[in-house]
Amino acid sequence: AHQVTKHLTEIAQAQGDKELVAEANMASGLSKFFIGDFLSSHTYFTKTLEIYSTEIHGHHAVTFGQDPKMIALAHLGWIKFILGTPGAPETSAQAISHARALRHPFTLTYALTYDGATQLYSGNIKASISSLEEAIVLSDKHRIRGVEILARVFQSMVDVFVNPSAETISAAERLIENYKNSSASMFLTCWNTELGLSYLNLGDMGKAQDRLQLARQQMQEYGERWYEFPLLNAEAILALRQNNPEAAAECRQLALMLLEQSECR
Repeated sequence: AHQVTKHLTEIAQAQGDKELVAEANMASGLSKFFIGDFLSSHTYFTKTLEIYSTEIHGHHAVTFGQDPKMIALAHLGWIKFILGTPGAPETSAQAISHARALRHPFTLTYALTYDGATQLYSGNIKASISSLEEAIVLSDKHRIRGVEILARVFQSMVDVFVNPSAETISAAERLIENYKNSSASMFLTCWNTELGLSYLNLGDMGKAQDRLQLARQQMQEYGERWYEFPLLNAEAILALRQNNPEAAAECRQLALMLLEQSECR
């Protein structure tokens, strides 16, 4: 995918087309994000923001189906919360503000859903609930079913965070299966990592291990490594609970190596 976006960037630059250059950089940022190359992804998304102007690119939400500035801001927010760098909620909020100004339903529901996750993992539960509820209402109103199921899974993850129990985890697992049945895969590693941690918090070591093993299997199967850093940290916690400090130290070291390779401060 990145080779394709690289070729698109070369074509757009050769033509001097600022509209396509912005789209190509946004696509390159996405392709690098999902394989976990956050440093390159950060660079491409930043270029997208530098190139973007509402006057030139404001019609892209309709022309291309989504707005490149919103995509860049939403994913820059995620890069910040994954790496633990400051400013994730603020960057995510910028994506929503920009999307509202465009008055384009898909762009707004996308921004709200991503903000719901960003706020959740930043510890802002009320803000997360608010964004996800609005995303679901808008998705239902405009029949944007792909985003709706995504928002509903994140909504179930809020329930798990607020009230970790067998019931809330089971409800989340059912929604994740619905998501998986849609042939989508990009968030499976993320969600199963978090469910693994939730089972750890409940003291169910067996289910925790099963979920984290599934998360790693899915990451390797789909080649989507963007959630590898949190997964390694979760695996380190599991190893400590299993009285295996050597394995925990190895996971921590691998996580630190990833952080050094992808730091975007």
